[in-house]
Amino acid sequence: AATASISTELGKLFGLDENELKKLQLGAYLHDIGKISTPLEILEKPGELTREEMRIMKQHVDITGKILKDRIHEDVFQIAYRHHEKLDGSGYPCRLRAEQLSLSDRIVAVADNISALTGKRSYKESFSRETVIEILLRQKDAGKLCGRVTGSAVRNYDEIMESAKKKIKMITEMYGRISDEFCLIKRKFETIS
Repeated sequence: AATASISTELGKLFGLDENELKKLQLGAYLHDIGKISTPLEILEKPGELTREEMRIMKQHVDITGKILKDRIHEDVFQIAYRHHEKLDGSGYPCRLRAEQLSLSDRIVAVADNISALTGKRSYKESFSRETVIEILLRQKDAGKLCGRVTGSAVRNYDEIMESAKKKIKMITEMYGRISDEFCLIKRKFETIS
């Protein structure tokens, strides 16, 4: 939800129309769907991943591609599939370069980085605002992330994150209600059988 919320806020800043925003948001929601095949011990490993574990982790993009290919709009597919590509061609899975990446591809790449840096994980605490911005700017300067998107994210960081937090809170509350209702219905069925 964080990557999608941050992507949507960035898309608005770039003036994407409603149709493009919907594709951006959906691609961002689906970008990590391939992680369903990643072993939990790798996803939640408290320390640094080994070379083999990293190879397995990176496979989530290929799995995302296999799940989504020919099932959703091609633009949405590309947005979801390209979230680990870098402007200098060092990303994966296709090693695409800047001229091959759309604005939406670039937005999700920056948003996914922000989400990873600000999120608390089993192997790290969430980074401070200053550290996140410093890392983003380093990646931009190294030719990894789009300068325009990174610049917009940095200039509007507080507003983007505040809006994302509100959306994430709303989604988390909605999920909690659905989960509670599911448990209630499950208990009712268990008493019938």
